[in-house]
Amino acid sequence: MLPKNSKHFLQPTSEKLNMNLSMIEDVINFYYVELRKALSNLEFYNIQVENLGSFQIKKKELPKLVMKYTNHLNVIQPDTFNQMVIKKDIEEKLEKVLNVQSLLYEDIKRKQEFYKKKIDGFKKDMEQ
Repeated sequence: MLPKNSKHFLQPTSEKLNMNLSMIEDVINFYYVELRKALSNLEFYNIQVENLGSFQIKKKELPKLVMKYTNHLNVIQPDTFNQMVIKKDIEEKLEKVLNVQSLLYEDIKRKQEFYKKKIDGFKKDMEQ
């Protein structure tokens, strides 16, 4: 699959909707900026983009990131202003990773409970 650059569909979209090219370009740029922001800020563990696909966090990589950020925080000595800024940035990243990790594990737990109830319901139906 070869991804298309947004330049390839700006002009056809502008002609199809009979709108200004700069307006179409602004809307598309806004959409992709928001998408990049959602992906980089780890807003959710699974982001579905229509006609593009879904972006999922790798569950096995989250503990590695937590370990990396905690080790980095243990090494930093916030003596200087630059070190304090770096420490704050690493703490924010760690908080985002922990937040998305908890969301992921809550969803896994919810799915397990759902399947358990579903199986229990089938067993009750089979007994009757």
